[in-house]
Amino acid sequence: LTSARLILGDGRTPVSVKSEELDKMPKGQPVGIPGAPYATPVSSSPDSQWTLCDTVVKPDSVAPTVESSVLVTPLATDLSVNGMRPEHGMLVSFKDQNWLVTATGRHLIDMADRAV
Repeated sequence: LTSARLILGDGRTPVSVKSEELDKMPKGQPVGIPGAPYATPVSSSPDSQWTLCDTVVKPDSVAPTVESSVLVTPLATDLSVNGMRPEHGMLVSFKDQNWLVTATGRHLIDMADRAV
């Protein structure tokens, strides 16, 4: 339930759905908190020292792979920062490339392009 709420970005009320109905739906790549709800770590501290992000490479192929990025460093959070809204975007620099991150994904940006 927590994964679904994080993915949707709101606190919708859950409803029961029969397995037969779920079986009719197309299945994509797994999303959410790996191992949840049964194998999530428990800590008495709200501070974290790492974060993990998985990206599915070639998700529509017969042999998709997963690339994982792990950051091992104290995470700085600010309670005044809210999640990104669907109509918003964020400009991010990573490994000498610029990306526009939106609700639809990340998009490589050429800052030398005058149209940008």
